Amino acid sequence: MKFKLIPTEIIELLSYRNTKDKTKAFWIWQTWGFINWLEYEHDATELFEDCKTIKEIQSKLDTILKKAVPISKDKKHTMYDDYEDEDDLYDIKQIADVLNMEEDDFINDDSGGFATNQVFKWENVTEQEKEKVSSIPDDEDENKKVTLSDAAEGNMNEWLDDFGYESDNGVTLYRLPLKVVAVEEEPKTEAQKVAEQLGIQHIALLERLEKAVNSNVRKKKKAVIKKELLKKFKVEDIKLLIKHCKKNKYIKQLKFLEKLNLKDFKE
Repeated sequence: MKFKLIPTEIIELLSYRNTKDKTKAFWIWQTWGFINWLEYEHDATELFEDCKTIKEIQSKLDTILKKAVPISKDKKHTMYDDYEDEDDLYDIKQIADVLNMEEDDFINDDSGGFATNQVFKWENVTEQEKEKVSSIPDDEDENKKVTLSDAAEGNMNEWLDDFGYESDNGVTLYRLPLKVVAVEEEPKTEAQKVAEQLGIQHIALLERLEKAVNSNVRKKKKAVIKKELLKKFKVEDIKLLIKHCKKNKYIKQLKFLEKLNLKDFKE
């Protein structure tokens, strides 16, 4: 049983800090067109291994997350002043901690659909500093001046570096509830279903048969394989091998197997 954990909202805040004056910084709120949320197996963590349904996982998740502390109750959190009135917003570090999982499990590292950026807030940066012009011209228009404000809004790393700002520790927030969403698995093909029935001995024989049918001394090798088949395999094994070769279009192996007389094999 596979599932995803999807928050009501994800807020990704990127931080850039001045390399000379650490009190000066700004935060960028980055959003994406889509996010490919991480998939989990229900037994991949001890937390959910005894759950049999999505409903059970959701119930257990909701119960445990009641222990988590929201941003609004954590006065030491860097975003407390911005979200002190929002009791449903949590840092993913807090969520990972109460669920005994890794923070990386909740970080967005697979997204697309074009990112949009906007400055969330400035810290100790004056209006005059925001309008300073970079020594690097705009990459599309050499006559256009790029200000610190422009570089921040566009998340333009090369220009931000020129202004003396570098990436700092960002923050990822989840708005709860965290919903458990089942992952619909692709239906298995007939070839996959048949392949799953094959044992190690079947696969090993098919590999030897493949070499035999392409060998210069294939008649001798086929005779050895036929003798081995009669000794180790039953009728149901031969039928399974024939079915597997048909589904996967192993023509030469199929011809060899179809020439066998099933009456020579044990039931």
